[in-house]
Amino acid sequence: MYKHHEDALNAITVIKRVDADEVRVIDLADIHYGALACLKTKLINLVQRILAIPNLFVIIGGDSTESANTVSRSSLYDEACHGSDQILQLREILKPLADAKRILFVRSGNHGMKRAKATNGIPPEQMLAALLDVPFFRGGGIVILNARKNQYIIATWHTGKAPARFAWLQTNVNFFEHKHDVGQRTVLFATPNRLTKQWLVRPTINVQTSSFLGWAGYAMDEGYAPLPNHVPVAVFSGRKEDWDVYVLDDIRLLERSLGMP
Repeated sequence: MYKHHEDALNAITVIKRVDADEVRVIDLADIHYGALACLKTKLINLVQRILAIPNLFVIIGGDSTESANTVSRSSLYDEACHGSDQILQLREILKPLADAKRILFVRSGNHGMKRAKATNGIPPEQMLAALLDVPFFRGGGIVILNARKNQYIIATWHTGKAPARFAWLQTNVNFFEHKHDVGQRTVLFATPNRLTKQWLVRPTINVQTSSFLGWAGYAMDEGYAPLPNHVPVAVFSGRKEDWDVYVLDDIRLLERSLGMP
């Protein structure tokens, strides 16, 4: 009866299987590459840090490029490079992640599909995904993560709207982008286990992701406070009879837990 809804979900879903005690996922969103305020050096450094951590996978979230134009709130005069150069240069930065099979997918944001495609006819995130040879999703994106025999559902959305609207999916982690802020909140849901005839209570962790923008442009001009540039990391257990998920506020906490400098 609802196959059309199932088909729509399947079209924005990737399945990832990892044989490891622990699997990590980050949503690298709101890079805004090409903006003068983009923290390019921090981004390049982060790519190397990700590659140094085993079983850490990446979603390239919305607004990966700035894509300013004459009708956007952000200004053409606040860009370090324009148009296709933003896509090509970002591709070179992210290519090591794609080569290492660390990128799960690329998805759209308001600066790309809603702005650049509508006004300039260029869908930057879709082009970036094609150049990296990874899946592209418009709107939401979902990962079914199998860490050995433990299964987790991860979703990401480029929206500042309330997480409650996505509760029907019963995911374990939702990454919300666009607001350039950080934070997390856990809610619980219960489902019956038909095999054991008992209830299972699982968490949904709603994670607000940050950006790679410094304090400049209209944010500075209009008096918005600077926001932290943290990179939250969702951690999933692959250990037998140890289904567990939690979110670290920043990748530095993961590095410290692994004894990395």
